[in-house]
Amino acid sequence: MILKYLSENPTQKKFAGLFLISTPFWSGDEDWKQGLKLIENLVDKLPQDVPVFLYHCLDDEVVPFDHFREYARHLPAATLREIKSGGHQLNNDMSLIAEDIKSL
Repeated sequence: MILKYLSENPTQKKFAGLFLISTPFWSGDEDWKQGLKLIENLVDKLPQDVPVFLYHCLDDEVVPFDHFREYARHLPAATLREIKSGGHQLNNDMSLIAEDIKSL
């Protein structure tokens, strides 16, 4: 939802980074999905000076790993964190995300 908001609404707020965990990439023609889908030129509309980090476990049982790949395609400059195991909630281990936040 934050990507949708930032890509469709100019903001004056400054962000150190965007950290997206197990994020679904909505697609398809179903009516209920239309309000969730991202604009096609997403990367051009996001704040240009904000690093984007994506985290996704290969064994996520809620959001398939293909969604991570789709984000990688749409956000080529993003830092991608492919995690071997941890399910949808990274086994409640946020240490990798914390290290990335500290790095900024």
